[in-house]
Amino acid sequence: MKTLKRILIAFSTLIIIFFGVGCNKEEVSIEIEIADESIVVDDGPRLTICKMKPEYLLYVSCELFYDGRLSPALIEDSVLKKDINGNLIRKNRYLLANGYVVGKDHINDVYTNITFQEYMDYVNLEGLLRWRDDSLSARIIDTDPYEFFYIRQSGGNQPSTEFTLKEIRLMIENNTIEEYFEKLK
Repeated sequence: MKTLKRILIAFSTLIIIFFGVGCNKEEVSIEIEIADESIVVDDGPRLTICKMKPEYLLYVSCELFYDGRLSPALIEDSVLKKDINGNLIRKNRYLLANGYVVGKDHINDVYTNITFQEYMDYVNLEGLLRWRDDSLSARIIDTDPYEFFYIRQSGGNQPSTEFTLKEIRLMIENNTIEEYFEKLK
């Protein structure tokens, strides 16, 4: 009888722990603002469309060079804005309703877990122009962030081409994107 009682107590304790921990967990939900489809973007000097985790829009990306050097995307007050949810994000990157991101990214970008707010606070506090490579590399969370990556570049004597975000979304949905953009991944 004592053994059965011990088993019931142990089993009850496990159930309480299992359900108690599960109930106390807070789901972290990151809301990213979907861009206004009437926004006009151009391909000068390049325009990219990629599929990645939407929450990466909140984090600092760095271009990773063949020799291991990191170059963070230009981050200063003039290229940042607060979205409707209060997130500090880059002005020239847009999340489409279909989950694709339009911007001026690089195929060899890596993503850190450094928010733009954290980056700016640190740079301003320390009086630096940018973070050191070793500080950035320690915070890399994804070295292959893109599921799909398309690029369109203007150059030379070619004038840049303009698109609305709605036109780009429709190109993706109608599978005509490769008529206008080169698929790199």
